[in-house]
Amino acid sequence: MQVRKLTVRDVFTLTAMLSKVKLPERSDDAQSYGLAVILAALRDVGPDMEAWLADMAQSPPDLFRDMAPTAIMDVVEGIISQEEARDFFGRLSKLLGGTSFSSGLAGQTTKSDG
Repeated sequence: MQVRKLTVRDVFTLTAMLSKVKLPERSDDAQSYGLAVILAALRDVGPDMEAWLADMAQSPPDLFRDMAPTAIMDVVEGIISQEEARDFFGRLSKLLGGTSFSSGLAGQTTKSDG
């Protein structure tokens, strides 16, 4: 599946969606926390998330909706494999004093020293 590059527009889209999501308790495991955030977003802003994931997959929403459920993870994996995404979320996390997303997105878990 071809996933388009993240843009500034996506930051605003994600911010609008996440403002409506009841975020889970933070975790030292960035990968697990990221998955928990995705699941919370699907629960709280499902239609908006579906439209955004379809856009990221460069697919019309009605066709995306009929894909196998694994398409969601394909898009998420396509996003987190982008160097720009890892850099953005890693820098954002550092600014917020949180867990390093960049190492967690690489499939590793990190433990905070603080």
